[in-house]
Amino acid sequence: MIHFERFTLTNGLTVIIHANNATPLAAVNMLYRTGAKHDPGHRAGMAHLVEHLMCYGSRHIQNYDHVLQRAGGSFNAETSHDWTQYFIQLPAANIETALWIESDRMGFPDITTDKLMAQQRVVCEEFAQVFLSDPYHEWMPAILSMAYKTHPYKTMVIGKHVDEINSIRLQEVQDFVRAGYQPGNAILTIAGGIDTAVTLALVQKWFGDIPGSRPGLPAFGPEPRQSEGRFDAINRDVPSNMLVKAFQMDHLGSDGYRRQAIIADILGGGLSSRLVEELVKRKQVFAGLSCDTTDALDGGLLIITGMLPDGILLSHADQSLQATLDPLMSELITPRELAKIKNGLYMNLAQGRLSSLAIAQQLAMAEMLGDAALVNTDITYYESITPEGILCEAASFLSPARQNTLYYAKTPVMAEEDTN
Repeated sequence: MIHFERFTLTNGLTVIIHANNATPLAAVNMLYRTGAKHDPGHRAGMAHLVEHLMCYGSRHIQNYDHVLQRAGGSFNAETSHDWTQYFIQLPAANIETALWIESDRMGFPDITTDKLMAQQRVVCEEFAQVFLSDPYHEWMPAILSMAYKTHPYKTMVIGKHVDEINSIRLQEVQDFVRAGYQPGNAILTIAGGIDTAVTLALVQKWFGDIPGSRPGLPAFGPEPRQSEGRFDAINRDVPSNMLVKAFQMDHLGSDGYRRQAIIADILGGGLSSRLVEELVKRKQVFAGLSCDTTDALDGGLLIITGMLPDGILLSHADQSLQATLDPLMSELITPRELAKIKNGLYMNLAQGRLSSLAIAQQLAMAEMLGDAALVNTDITYYESITPEGILCEAASFLSPARQNTLYYAKTPVMAEEDTN
């Protein structure tokens, strides 16, 4: 059980405090409900670029690293399609330093033309090193654009092209920050060896005078449910052929999402999972295989990626994969297999509470989903899932009508492979 107290300042800032006197450390996590899905049209990568800019000083603090080093702390940040969050870890005795930094970041951003140009260069270099240097770099954009026809999830968080990133102008950045980086659009979570009353007073001191306003961000509905399978092929000079298959998931935190997350673990959650045991170890159709989820507020994807050994046709690998999916859609899993998956989930939940930062981020995520108390109910829900519930979910979730299939081939994909 994670104990916490929740408060709302008059400017709209949500504050959640978890006090744990068993640790001398503390974590401060500031989550903004703004992410890559809010990038303006023809400005893909804006949210990620803004994250970079907001890490490089504000009006009263020119260098966050120097300040935090003197306080014995460190910080980092991340951007998703749905949110951007900044997190600081430091000794609990220096918690006010973290609150000062986050309040200055929110209330007094200092974004100039010179800083913008510098971070555009950094982001474009990251784009080239992390994305373009990968010989398989086109698979993720292809899958996203296949699975999402209307929702902005169809574009990667980092953006589409370096030219588009470089075209972003200072006024556009300032407008984006003004719309999303304000108290009513933020969740501040603090966890560690702190006193709740003292910490709340410090939060009021540093954030209470920041003006609140209505968030100026668009809202998005879910992607329309896919009703037929989709296929694409990419031919490139790559070391091995790769098969990718993606399935549309329900929105993060929903009952359907939780069942689908268990299905993902059954299929690819570890070396003893069904896909690895059957297709990598026994039949050796794949040299390596992974099964991951892109957790998203409006519905992410379950993505299966597999690298093929030489001599295995993509069409044969696809058929073998489907043959391994079919039993999950037509037969009950055994209680023993379900218990193994649940035990793994329970262990992950427990490990996610070992640090103050993990707790702070779990509380922020639960609050964004509607109620911070959800951090204490996940285990209850997973305990209630039955083999019958998994069968019912898999029959719909894994059906061919919800599949997005990509062949990434080192030689041209023949017509007979396209249709198999």
